[in-house]
Amino acid sequence: MAYDLTTLGWKAFQDLASAVAAEVLQRPVQTFLGSKDGGRDGAFLGKLEGGADGPLKSAIQVKYLAGPGARLTLGKLVGELTKVEALVAEGLAEDYVIITNAGVTGVSEAAICKAFEAKGVKVCRVYHGDWIVEQIKASARLRMLVPRVYGIGDLSHIVTAHAQEQAKAILDEMGPDLACFVPTASYRAAVKALDDHRFVILLGDPASGKSTIAALLALGSLDHGCSGAVRISSPDQLNLWHPAERQVLWVDDAFGANQFDVARINRWNTEFPQLRAAIANGTRVIFTSRNYIWSAARPFLRSRDFPLLTESQVVIDVQGLTSTERSQILYNHVRRKQPKSMRARLKPHLPTVAESPSFIPETARRLGDPFFTSKIAITRERLVQLVEHPVEFLVETLEGLDDASRAAIALIFLHPAGGVPSPIENGHALDTVIRLTGAQQAQISAALVALDDSLTRRVQGEEGQRWVFRHPTITDAFATIVGRSSELVELYVGGARIERLVREVVCAPKEIAGAHIRVPVSLYPAIRARLADHSLDETLRSFLGQRCDDNFLRAFVKNGRRFWSGRMAPGCRH
Repeated sequence: MAYDLTTLGWKAFQDLASAVAAEVLQRPVQTFLGSKDGGRDGAFLGKLEGGADGPLKSAIQVKYLAGPGARLTLGKLVGELTKVEALVAEGLAEDYVIITNAGVTGVSEAAICKAFEAKGVKVCRVYHGDWIVEQIKASARLRMLVPRVYGIGDLSHIVTAHAQEQAKAILDEMGPDLACFVPTASYRAAVKALDDHRFVILLGDPASGKSTIAALLALGSLDHGCSGAVRISSPDQLNLWHPAERQVLWVDDAFGANQFDVARINRWNTEFPQLRAAIANGTRVIFTSRNYIWSAARPFLRSRDFPLLTESQVVIDVQGLTSTERSQILYNHVRRKQPKSMRARLKPHLPTVAESPSFIPETARRLGDPFFTSKIAITRERLVQLVEHPVEFLVETLEGLDDASRAAIALIFLHPAGGVPSPIENGHALDTVIRLTGAQQAQISAALVALDDSLTRRVQGEEGQRWVFRHPTITDAFATIVGRSSELVELYVGGARIERLVREVVCAPKEIAGAHIRVPVSLYPAIRARLADHSLDETLRSFLGQRCDDNFLRAFVKNGRRFWSGRMAPGCRH
């Protein structure tokens, strides 16, 4: 199995070197900013092998050389030799470790060690690229801590054939985002939680990176020996999962996509004993949820039946990102797609963006996308506005689209999480979009392609390729537009599937966190007509009890519906 470490880039290789030092050499590493490292990329206070008793200071120097076949020689370390004497004088380099992605011959290694020990270093060690590749091949945990290596190796050597297909599907869906990923403290905490408990719930604000971390945890779980990965969005899809097998279950927005969903909570409560048994059998389970939805759901969850809900939480705190992490996330995204001319225009403003308390990883992705930057003035004030008000910026972007593109967004919006089939299929949702927007099917298809990797994404599902939103926040932004437009609310009421309708709309003058789609009284009859043949299940009861006013309920009952006389779902009126 070959890993081309020259494709990682300097920062990703430094992350890998730090993980190698901590995991393989058993040296928890303190890293330093590149501009203020004082001749050290990392440091470790520990016990020197074969040395005297007592703690001794190590200096760890990472040397990344670009280009295939690169070789590290003493001549390429002259600059470090001039710094090491000062480190030795300060007692910071009794042990000097060099970690490089390049090859090192035996002759060069001997010359390097002799030169550094002549400067006062007690022991000098050189760990070269081939040695690092052996550590990557031997350690699934190391690969999971630096997931970028999944994109440069051959998966067939580390996972089974079935799991290999699923791992490849995850990598394909992530696309170039994997190259932009920066392992943060939250990510490392999630890796530890999943290792310790085989369960983790990732909590965070919208666009904080929960789904990206979940995808990498799922990929790492396949690497750890799970036979397959199942990704679902609600307990209604649990039939796709086989808890008797050692699988990984990944549940995005476990308790509701945009708002708290009582019906989902009740279903999860009944499934918790099965989840607990599956975890005991080796299954790994990953939940994600937005903070405000989790806060609303907690009182109704039977945590006594599933204590891991409180024992294995990881909060994805974007405010907790270090300055270095923010800068690296931003740099990776801008460098990925932006042409050199745009990078030059953005460069003076990037420190301000990275230091903003409102910075989120999704903002970095948008600044790295020519589609978004082509629609804004590149000024400090405008970029600060984009960072501090990302949803408003996205709403503005969507409102500025041409008719065909808005129709394409509307069509995805009307479909459930599975997305729009590619090629587009005829159906009620498409007919509704065409009738209310005036765009034709061919124009909508072309718009979906044009928006690919900016607002839309084509993914491979079990039933073929489907179009989905590039990020869930696009759903939020379009819901905001729909909620304040009578024409678009009609589009949603007429075209959305019943399952989404009863979970997302509000037929009452009340505020519900995450609920943007408020239906005017004039459209109440249309809602009731669509519900006429829907069974009075727990989801519908929740809708009637939580998100409908008295006018809607009176008419609903008057029209001959058998109203449930038993106890309403938690939080509902009688």
